[in-house]
Amino acid sequence: MSKPQSSIKREMAMLSRYIGFVAARFLTAALAMLSILRLSPSCAYIAVLGILLPMLLQAVINEDKKKEPEWQLPKTMKKYHFSYIRYRCEQGAAPILLLFLAIWQYALTRSTLSSPWNIYPAMLFVLNIVSRIIIMLCFRIYLHFEFTNMKQL
Repeated sequence: MSKPQSSIKREMAMLSRYIGFVAARFLTAALAMLSILRLSPSCAYIAVLGILLPMLLQAVINEDKKKEPEWQLPKTMKKYHFSYIRYRCEQGAAPILLLFLAIWQYALTRSTLSSPWNIYPAMLFVLNIVSRIIIMLCFRIYLHFEFTNMKQL
């Protein structure tokens, strides 16, 4: 495999991972907001954390745009608002969000109330991981289909 072809495949993989991170984060935040009436306000904190954490990480990182690598597929990267800094922030925010979901689950299991809603954070945890993988794979297939049919470059 030639160098440009391998870099295109690498870029497509990074883009599909990025879309998976973003979609899973927003899905988790939306489902956490839906449970606000049944559970404590901690689910609202999880939702706000899920939405704002990558933006906060991006503000903290403060890297130059000059370090952005040359992309083989610049139109595709621009279409999906991909940048390497955003990708790294999403990659860093995902385990932090999962950590907070695990802490929320631990706090609910230690409470004296027994309810079917007590497993909700664990379900969000699993749903986040599964949806990220499924969306990443579907988007990778979609990009491959679009790229092989020359519909976008």
